[in-house]
Formats: sequence, structure tokens, C-alpha cells
Amino acid sequence: MSEAQLRIDDPRWDAAQTSLSDHREITHTLSPDELARAYELGRARDAKGFSGTVDLDSTDAHVIGTKGELAFAATYGLEADTSINETGGDSGYDFELTHNGTRRLVNLKVSTFYEKPWLKVRAERIEQPADTYVLAAIGADGVTIRFAGWATADEIKQTEPTMKTGSKNYIRDETELRPMMTPSEVTR
Repeated sequence: MSEAQLRIDDPRWDAAQTSLSDHREITHTLSPDELARAYELGRARDAKGFSGTVDLDSTDAHVIGTKGELAFAATYGLEADTSINETGGDSGYDFELTHNGTRRLVNLKVSTFYEKPWLKVRAERIEQPADTYVLAAIGADGVTIRFAGWATADEIKQTEPTMKTGSKNYIRDETELRPMMTPSEVTR
């Protein structure tokens, strides 16, 4: 089956909003409803108290992360976790899915660098329940999300953490990641 047929025949694909690019990356454009929900949920999560990141204030960090989660859910036909924990954080993973028969707990990391993004995982959080990390990049338009690739926690830990981003992180360039899984390879 060709990629074009997959987009048309697979009910999880919304051809108007999601496109497949040689199985290396997948993009999703947030709908107005998804965008409104991302701002609503991101602000509510921020109200629980979160210090933000080196590059972003806490509200922006939550909204950007929520945009990525909603785009991933829409692209892969999954439910986004819209809960708000007391700490403003999550349970250590964003999605539970099966990819080619292997059960995975996925933590989605969203970069504000659309071109040449890095997958960045805080060293002290690599032992959390997530066993798979997906790199997403948000476009300058604030609505285009590009899923650039993924890696397992074990693959990420094969490198030494670095301090070059202000805190101790494992960093992987998108070229060091596995090609993005296609929606047809993923089930709940």
C-alpha cells in the first residue's frame, strides 16, 4: 500500500490536517478547536505551579506542550490526557500505545526549534515510567506540529548527559532518532 493510499484509506488520517513525509516525520496542523483547548488546558496546568524552563515562561511551556499532546492524539487516533495534577505536571508519560506489537509509555517532548530540533530529556527524569520519547517541533505559526522522530529511554541513556542547555539533560539530534512511526503502526 502506498503512502498516499494509507492517508486516504486509514480512518485515523485527516487528509486536510495531517501529512506523511517519507515516514521520517509527520506534521499536524492544529484546528481552531484544538488550539483553543491547548490554551485552556495549558493555562489551567500552569495555575498549579510550575517554574518553566530556561527558554520559556511556565505558561508558554504548558501551552506548547499541550499543543504537541493534542496534535499527537489527533494524528494517532489516541486520547489526550487532559487531567491536571496538583503539581501541574503529569504521571511521567503522555500516552500509552502499542507500536508494531510492543506496548510503549510515550513522553512527548516539544521543541520550539522547528528546524534541527533536539530531543531533550532531563537527566533526573529519565527513570520515570516513560520508556519511549517522541520529539515534536512547533512551527513559528504556533499551529504546525512536526513529529521528527523517537527513541527509547535505553537508547537515550547511551549518551552522557550534558549541561549545555542550562540543566543536566540527555540530548539527541533529530538525525539520531528513529523514523516516526506511522498511524497505521499504532494502536491504543
